[in-house]
Amino acid sequence: THTHTHIAVSLKMGMDMFPLGRAAPGHEAEWAELMDVLYQGKELSDESYKRLDEISLSKGETLGAPKVGRDSAANEWVIQQAREYAESRKKPWGPAEEAAELKEKDGEYIYELVTRCDGLPDDAGGFWHTSLRQGTVWCCEWAISKELDAEFSKLRSSNTLSPEVAVQYGQKLLALALQVELGEVAPPPPKTGMWAAVTSYLFGSETVDVDETVEMLTLAGRWHVFWGERGHPIFYEH
Repeated sequence: THTHTHIAVSLKMGMDMFPLGRAAPGHEAEWAELMDVLYQGKELSDESYKRLDEISLSKGETLGAPKVGRDSAANEWVIQQAREYAESRKKPWGPAEEAAELKEKDGEYIYELVTRCDGLPDDAGGFWHTSLRQGTVWCCEWAISKELDAEFSKLRSSNTLSPEVAVQYGQKLLALALQVELGEVAPPPPKTGMWAAVTSYLFGSETVDVDETVEMLTLAGRWHVFWGERGHPIFYEH
């Protein structure tokens, strides 16, 4: 299933960023016309969303993920997982249950069998396998100047970033990560006073971790560049 069809219900799923399908060969012009509506922050009709799915290639194809019903590795993984679950619950397992499981999972990509990469990082923390939590960038906001924040806001003028904009945004995050690493962006001084002590006690220390900031900015930057360079738009849940 392509991620375009999840847009209408994504508000219920948290604050993730995730790649949408890229244009299928031979359908680039029609795909770009439909996507342009989303880039403007507008909505498509149900029929248009369906058509967009039909002329898009999944992120699973880009990653080379095994697909249930097509690849034996995916079939074997699904069967093993389901069999182990059934045995742990002392439920029956046989040819009928195996066939039913493969039928239910038919067409799904098994991302667990894909080698980790910039587009599929270990610590992305997102709801979807290839998604990234928006908090990855939010936790670094101390390093983002007002001017840079304005640039970011301009790039994210809608909740759908074109592949080109995704690359630009990712490159800016990587450049900021390097500035922080080189000490060109100084962390804010620690908060003091009674209120600071209370919030620290209740919610933990608010002391900035420079190394973690560099790690998170680099993670998010590489993730955006990875998908953008491969023709995938990025959808931001709001």
